[in-house]
Amino acid sequence: MRHNHKAVIAAVVAALAIGFALYSIPPIAEVFMRGWGLDPGTLSPSPIPFVVSIAGTFLGAYTLSWLIGRLGIEGGAGGAGVGLLLSAAFTTPVLVTHELFGGVGPGAIAVDAANTVLSGAVMGWILGAWRPGRSPKAAR
Repeated sequence: MRHNHKAVIAAVVAALAIGFALYSIPPIAEVFMRGWGLDPGTLSPSPIPFVVSIAGTFLGAYTLSWLIGRLGIEGGAGGAGVGLLLSAAFTTPVLVTHELFGGVGPGAIAVDAANTVLSGAVMGWILGAWRPGRSPKAAR
């Protein structure tokens, strides 16, 4: 199976940008931090979650690229549909269940679920529109 590695990189960057935007916009970030019981003043940053997030997003992007190719999808809308379906049907229920059992507040769960679904749809759109051998301009 051929992959468009530039599209995979673009999809990963887009997903990480969505997460960065959601988790750093003050009202949303405050809801998220409150839901997890975190105090920004006492956080000690570690690179490990970022490394794991980047590696996991690459794994997801390559898997989504493979699936889109196997399904014969040649457009952004179809790719977005697959990304949305996978993130909403498989990833989000697991995430929400895990966080509910962990006592995470509903605001933080909503932010995490929105990040997961939005990132999945955007990654799918990029990977569906920009298939191997096609330029992003041809994908429009």
